[in-house]
Amino acid sequence: MFKVPPRPSTSRIPYAPLPNQGNDSGATPKASSPARSHRSSSGSCFETPVAAPSSSRRLSYAVNSGIKPSRPSSVSKGRSSIVAPAYSNLSSAKKPGEDPRPLKDKAYQADCIQNIYAFLESRGFDKPFDAGMLQLPSSKLFLKIFEFVMKQIDPRFKYGNKPEDDILDFVKGLHYPYNLSRSSLQQAGTPHTWPPLLAMLNWLVQTINFSDATSGPGTTAAQPAHLTPRRFEAGPLTNLTSETSPLDEEGCRAVFFEFMKESYNVFMNTEDETISDAKSQEMMQLFTTYFEEARQEVALDVENLKTELSRKEATLERMQDKSELKKLQEDKEILEKLLSDLIKETQRGEKDLQGYEEVLLDKQQELKKCAEITAGIQEDNALLCKRIQEQRFSKDDIEHMEEKLARRKAVLQMLKENRMHAGKEASKVEIQKVKIMEEIGQAAKKFNQRAARLKLIPPSNKHAEGRCFSIQINPHAKTAQDMMSDSMPKADIRAAIQQVKEKYNSKEQRLHAELTQLDMELAEESEAVEKLAVELETTEKMKKRDEEEVLAATERAKQEVEARLEDVRMRAFAARTEIENRAATLESLRQKSQDCDMEMEKRRQEENKEMEKLKERTLRLESMLDYAAKHVHQANDLVTESVGNAMDALEKLPS
Repeated sequence: MFKVPPRPSTSRIPYAPLPNQGNDSGATPKASSPARSHRSSSGSCFETPVAAPSSSRRLSYAVNSGIKPSRPSSVSKGRSSIVAPAYSNLSSAKKPGEDPRPLKDKAYQADCIQNIYAFLESRGFDKPFDAGMLQLPSSKLFLKIFEFVMKQIDPRFKYGNKPEDDILDFVKGLHYPYNLSRSSLQQAGTPHTWPPLLAMLNWLVQTINFSDATSGPGTTAAQPAHLTPRRFEAGPLTNLTSETSPLDEEGCRAVFFEFMKESYNVFMNTEDETISDAKSQEMMQLFTTYFEEARQEVALDVENLKTELSRKEATLERMQDKSELKKLQEDKEILEKLLSDLIKETQRGEKDLQGYEEVLLDKQQELKKCAEITAGIQEDNALLCKRIQEQRFSKDDIEHMEEKLARRKAVLQMLKENRMHAGKEASKVEIQKVKIMEEIGQAAKKFNQRAARLKLIPPSNKHAEGRCFSIQINPHAKTAQDMMSDSMPKADIRAAIQQVKEKYNSKEQRLHAELTQLDMELAEESEAVEKLAVELETTEKMKKRDEEEVLAATERAKQEVEARLEDVRMRAFAARTEIENRAATLESLRQKSQDCDMEMEKRRQEENKEMEKLKERTLRLESMLDYAAKHVHQANDLVTESVGNAMDALEKLPS
């Protein structure tokens, strides 16, 4: 529950006058002095007015009441007759000005977030969220939170076509003391627009909490006090006396807030038409009588308060003359400076540590990449080895094929030599055959010449006797019989010639068959040798290429890995050395920071104790002075009024 300042205030809420309740003095009191603003830990300002008593005219605590002296029971004529819109008595009525709150302060924002989160959690906010989402929420989440908070004030609240206009209208209706722009509502959740909206939500939450704290016990978390259906008959105003409500500041505040609460309940529940004029006048009469009794009791204490004020002023002067406050202030400035330096040094050390951690992380990533590259190279080497193992021809096979090829080349060379020798032999045989055929031809010619000289040729010659003694040699005949005719008279010559011819023909056929067979074998061997040569050449090329690739890849990978490993080792060593040095420096700074923190905490505790004592004394004295000043002003007004009345009475006396 928010504390209420002791001094009365009329600067925040305008008061309308109540009807005269029969005071004979007819004096009109002056307005009381403005009240001090009391701020909560989160920065919101709530000001609670307490009216000064008067003997002739009363001040109404309803905003814009419009109650006329001729008809104080105008409660039943409409809403605006008793109270203003919701929460107007708790908010500022002045025009929005510059926001003095530390909106960009992280501690202030954290307090606001904590207050809003606790409020939403206690009221049963049904949307999934956590306190971290309130750091920079989305526009959708902001609209849902604002709608939920507004429904705590008005359950019928709903957004229209433009939620930004609805929010601005509602906040202005609640007299929010600071400006809000439509653009900030449209871009809720951005770093530059969220702090004012966060402070506005915190203000609404604290306003609702304040209303609940000043309401009766019949309220719950789901149903705020200002929405609880109640009537004046159930409130404490029906038995309001100085015995039931003490005539002190707390009693005055309790009566005032109870009156405002009852009026606001009537306004929110639209029951003002059902309240009779007599009931309204009775409530006003009780309210006015209570403050009249309070005024009379205060008037009796004026003299005592004057004496007390003099004594307190003397005490205050003595306290102000002491140098203790100045010394504490100097110590506070020194401690704050030391704390600021320590915080800066700690932040600098944390930044350095973060930089070292980032460097270490980069080095670890580089080392990991090098390990991955090494693993890839090893995998490539394994694949190359596997490829070599899975080849069709092994090294032994290639050597065996080379030996076989050499043997076949030797056989082929031998066959070529045999063929050449056979060709030479065939040429010799052919030459001999030609010579023999020439000799046979010459012999046949000679024989024919002789036969012609002997007139044995032609057969028509008489010496031929019808027989043909002509010898015709056929050089193209394949057999001896085909070379000579059967009519040859010399059988032995024919037989000899036939025998020689057959001999040479058979030898030629045999050599020709051998030559043909050798040609066929040579062709087969040449074809096989050509195939083996092609396969051998292909295999040698593949082998050479694979060996070159393996050697090049292995050498390249080895060089790259060695270079990278050397670079990584150098960098890791340098980074490790630097990290160790900076870690030692950071540890030293942390130790110094801890020592300074302990010293600062010790001195801060001592200073806080002294400051608390001084604050208690100052607040107690200030409260006494404010209370005394209030009654002194009232007493002066009464004295002035009494003197005026006495002078008027003296003037009216007969001379």
